[in-house]
Amino acid sequence: MQKAEYRNIYDNEDSHFYYASLNSLVLDLLAREGLPKNSRILDAGCGTGGLLRKLSKNYLAEGVDISPEALRFCEARKVKTRRASLGKLPFKSDIFAAVVSIDGIYHKFVKSDLEAMRELARVLRPGGTMVLRVPAFNFLKSDHDKVVMTRRRYTAVKIKDLALKCGLEIRQISYLNPSLFIGSLLFRDGHGSSVTKLNHLINWLGQVTLSFENLLVRLGGSWFIGQGVLLVARKRDFDKLRR
Repeated sequence: MQKAEYRNIYDNEDSHFYYASLNSLVLDLLAREGLPKNSRILDAGCGTGGLLRKLSKNYLAEGVDISPEALRFCEARKVKTRRASLGKLPFKSDIFAAVVSIDGIYHKFVKSDLEAMRELARVLRPGGTMVLRVPAFNFLKSDHDKVVMTRRRYTAVKIKDLALKCGLEIRQISYLNPSLFIGSLLFRDGHGSSVTKLNHLINWLGQVTLSFENLLVRLGGSWFIGQGVLLVARKRDFDKLRR
């Protein structure tokens, strides 16, 4: 991600409708999957730490990111982090009750998304929950993708394939934010970063729209199109399967 974009995200992450609705969805999905409070949880690719701070209110949460700039903003938020690549996590296997990765494996710094997914699965304990979000559809690549250094965008089929190769049991796959898909399709070029401070009314309308769209996902349903792809999965417990 371009250095200036970290400051931009940090300044807008707590109020912008996109982050507010996405972070709320992640928290609700973890609760829906039965993750007990005070469980140990990893935010892999934690960025400037907005979601990590929210996770830390209910869980023993820690984050990793490869960017020193991102980690400086995490330090300002007083959240627990360390510098690491998603392709080589500095943790023992099977130690986290949940792993969250929001827009992590798509990045240019991640040379192999399969290797990164295997690492996320490795540190997740058997029966643990993974919540992952990635941007959808290569044809939606825009100026914003240049700013955040996107290597690849995904389809639901591709994410399903990665999850199965990593021994994960898929609980849910859905596209996210069909309303933003339309906007991304129409306004791809000439706008730079899509993260900006918004008029209060526009921001409220955006949050209402995305909250309504996310309700279907919270209930276990799925959208057939959207701006992003969501995966909810569990690591297979082979000991239980053998009993």
